[in-house]
Amino acid sequence: GLRGLFMQAMRNEKGDEAIQLASRAHVLKPRAAWAANALFDLHSARGHWLEAKKVLEDAARKRLLDVGVLRRRRGVLLAAEALDADARGDGERSLSAALEALAGELRANYMKDPQVTVFVKEMESHGVSVFGAVTKPGVYQIRGAKSLIEVLSMAGGLADDAGDTVTIVTGGEIQSAPQAAAGTNTPQQAALSMEVNIDELLGSDDAKSNVLVFPGDVVKVSSAGTVYVVGEVRRPGGFALHSNASISVLQAISLAEGLTNTAARSQARIIRTDPATGKRTEIALNLGKVLSGKEADPELEARDIVFVPNSAARSSMYRGGEALMQITTGIAIYHPY
Repeated sequence: GLRGLFMQAMRNEKGDEAIQLASRAHVLKPRAAWAANALFDLHSARGHWLEAKKVLEDAARKRLLDVGVLRRRRGVLLAAEALDADARGDGERSLSAALEALAGELRANYMKDPQVTVFVKEMESHGVSVFGAVTKPGVYQIRGAKSLIEVLSMAGGLADDAGDTVTIVTGGEIQSAPQAAAGTNTPQQAALSMEVNIDELLGSDDAKSNVLVFPGDVVKVSSAGTVYVVGEVRRPGGFALHSNASISVLQAISLAEGLTNTAARSQARIIRTDPATGKRTEIALNLGKVLSGKEADPELEARDIVFVPNSAARSSMYRGGEALMQITTGIAIYHPY
């Protein structure tokens, strides 16, 4: 019968087949206690907590097991679920399962309708600071080591203006990756830093760039230098410069998909901001002569703004460097490389 087939599957270590046979027996013979016991044990061993609970609830309704046995199994199940959730970093589910187990024990032995409240005196998780060119900079709580990609995902991923490198500065009392693998607890006292190339991290099959990040670490994503092209171009926007690459005016215009028919080529400007003082300087730019080769093609610097006014309404379109800085706020940033 099904029980014999079930025992044979268990001897042959065919867990999936054993679950199927026990489930069939549980449906065909609802009063068969062996099937309920087998399903509970198999689901619990595999961490199928919801399925194991359903088996217990069904056994309780049909009175297949002693009340004391049901209570003990339920408590063990909830405790195991709490430990599993804690190991996965799911603190909310871990606490919920632990409270449910505690309430069940109190209800069975001490109180009629216990109301359990837990006050968190101290958290064992520690913060990882993630800032720079990420979507949601901040401090994120982690338990144990997380991969760099996991930590960046917690911060919403890379921002549009992300550069080429991620710098990780270790905290004081943390474990190195080899120590974590060995299960030792020898702390590092000196803060260390390392750089990871973002292209290698995201584009390579080699996992060595996806280093471990530990509680107390600081993760900084560098920002790419950005040049802006606004005004009478077909695709105004910011263009990120990677690997400290330089870009010329004509290259920037090309990335902006060229000039419109109404562009005032001789009236263009480069707005440059001194990073030390914040002072802005306007540099006259005759794009017509640059395009014809009569003037050199100037190199742009990070944060430069190339403004191309409208030939029909130059005076109304151009309001100086201050207005142009406002135009670049919130503008789309593209990655040309």
